[in-house]
Amino acid sequence: MTYHWYRTANQSPYYNQGWWWLAAIPAGATVRRIRFGWGFQGFTEVTTDLHVISQNPLFAGIVTTIGDGSEVPPNPLDTPNDVDPPTLRWLWWEIRQPKAVAIDAAGGVVSWNDGGSSEPTNVETQVKATGIPGGDTLNVWFSYVGTYGGWDSSGSVQVFNWTSLLYSTP
Repeated sequence: MTYHWYRTANQSPYYNQGWWWLAAIPAGATVRRIRFGWGFQGFTEVTTDLHVISQNPLFAGIVTTIGDGSEVPPNPLDTPNDVDPPTLRWLWWEIRQPKAVAIDAAGGVVSWNDGGSSEPTNVETQVKATGIPGGDTLNVWFSYVGTYGGWDSSGSVQVFNWTSLLYSTP
């Protein structure tokens, strides 16, 4: 048995929806472990309705698909359940709430972070890449979506993710 690591780091200024391809697992291989982190930080004007921002949580998860890497993965808000287990499924799924961490009244700016993870972001998993047509792979994605769309237009946001994925081949 041979072990392989995929490591990725991603960020995006789009809060409404996004996804990052994390790994292509060849047929017959097995995903063993995923260590990852994710979150967001942003700014808005102090005159923005803070309640509205705090009520727009970000849904995110790590999900598998079968294809050539050009497929669009499901988003965790509209498709929270496994599509076709055992291969097409969510390996991890979570919701994070925006949290105001600093208000600079003189500067007119509110700083925001996500509320943090409720679970450890170190997933021991086993997904065997079986039933994959020739030329395709088991693709692993980080997918996210804002509950009510994008970030407030008075400011900016960065959504970020890093991942280390271990898989084995026979």
